[in-house]
This record gives sequence, C-alpha cells and structure tokens, in this order.
Amino acid sequence: METGIDISNGIGWSPDNKVMYYTDSTPQLIYAYDFDLATGSIANRRVFVDRSGQRGVPDGLTVDADGFVWSAVWGDRCIERYDPAGRLERRIDVPVLCPTSVAFGGENLDELYFTSALIEIPKEERYKYPLDGNLFCIKGLAKGIAEPKFEG
Repeated sequence: METGIDISNGIGWSPDNKVMYYTDSTPQLIYAYDFDLATGSIANRRVFVDRSGQRGVPDGLTVDADGFVWSAVWGDRCIERYDPAGRLERRIDVPVLCPTSVAFGGENLDELYFTSALIEIPKEERYKYPLDGNLFCIKGLAKGIAEPKFEG
C-alpha cells in the first residue's frame, strides 16, 4: 500500500475510522492518510507530526476515544499526545530511555500501557535506566478505543 518506508512502526485509526495514522521512524514522521473502511484503501498521505531535528524518534502509537494520537518516543524518555490537528498536547516523561509502543487496556480501556526496550541500550547506560525492558501502566489519562481484530 505504501513505498519508500524506512522503519515501519505505529499504526492506528481515528475513532470514526476515516483517518489512518502511521509512523516511519527514521525520518521522524507520523503520517495521516484518508482511510476507506469499506475497501481498506488509503489516500492523501500527509505529515501529521514532524519530529525531525528533535531528540528521539516516534515509535509505536495508538489513538484514544477523543481522537488524540499517543506516540512512544524511542530515545527521548517520553510518551507524547497529539491533538487531531497534529499539535503536541501533552508530553509524559517516563523512567525508561526507549519507550517502544503504547496501547489502551483494562476493563474500561482507561489504562495506558507502554512497553520499553532493553536490547539496544548500551551496557554502560543501563544503570541510568534500571527499568528499561519493562511494561508499564498509567491509569486515568484518557480512554482508548477497542483495537480492530485481524480477520485474515
């Protein structure tokens, strides 16, 4: 469906399923596409978030019930939340160097889970971030939407 991608990462859909968000980590971009739910087709690629020139790269993402996009930022010790226009609404500092992905869970989808990396953290840096490699949960930030199930 797309070419010219370097490091394929996060993908998510707006609550109305009309916009698909997609991360290409190396150029530090999150794209938005028009999405047709009936056909599964995408069109009109545009830059939703441009983090070029900033520390860290966008990695996994999810979308909440209000249409805000949450992105784990590898190498910058944070999770970022963007409004539907692509403006940074919130930055949450986390106790790991490389958060890798985010997803909502829990009975009410009001728990934000995020994963973190350990494998590419240099051994001499690991003492600074002893929680690297763990799974975390932050409660009460927002409510998520149910992730689509793969039918193929």
